[in-house]
Amino acid sequence: MGVPISFLDKYCPEQFEIIGLAPERSEKMLLRTFHYTNAIQHNADGTTQSGNKVNDGPTILFEHNPPEKFPWYTCENRKGFLQVLYARILIRHK
Repeated sequence: MGVPISFLDKYCPEQFEIIGLAPERSEKMLLRTFHYTNAIQHNADGTTQSGNKVNDGPTILFEHNPPEKFPWYTCENRKGFLQVLYARILIRHK
């Protein structure tokens, strides 16, 4: 499960095991489940730019409407709109 960094204040090692950090910016990207092709970042002022950041960590897919907050992303190989999440600590219950 991915939890916010603020989870560390409440972390109980007897209950949970920390197994990683997302985004994991290593060459292996062991946690990556999908690679977005030719991603485009859409900014609040209507401009666009390269959206390579969308492949650096966890994202949420909005299938029908773009998210309210900017920036959001589109790409060639996935229908819908993407938003990059803040860093998450990956944990599992013991």
